[in-house]
Amino acid sequence: MASLANSVRAPVPRVAFNRPDPARLCSRFVARSMVESHGAVAAWPSHIIVKHSYSIDKLKKKGVPTWPTTSVEAKTFSRTYERNEDCYILQGKALVTPEGGEPTQLVPGDFATFPVGMAATWEVTEPLRKHYRMH
Repeated sequence: MASLANSVRAPVPRVAFNRPDPARLCSRFVARSMVESHGAVAAWPSHIIVKHSYSIDKLKKKGVPTWPTTSVEAKTFSRTYERNEDCYILQGKALVTPEGGEPTQLVPGDFATFPVGMAATWEVTEPLRKHYRMH
């Protein structure tokens, strides 16, 4: 008589095709739920991503000409980003300093991305006009 241990087979591993990586899904879900339940997450990137001299074709592909615009007079103010924000500087100058980070000069033609959760101080040295998009 065969023992029970010898008669039990190990399960056959199943292969899943065309499915997203569970680790990536998990990290996205955790990050999204942390923002939704706790607000901005301080551990996220604290730097501004700036690209200089975007071509008109790239701006059109991103839909920048259709984005709303805003103007800011010369002043200093603080802001915490509750959502990611992209902006394209049309005119003016500003020095933006993320909390605990290096200052970044923004001038006409710059395309900047501010990550969710970043707190920054804006020092607008010349009246600023920009296209912007929150996402």
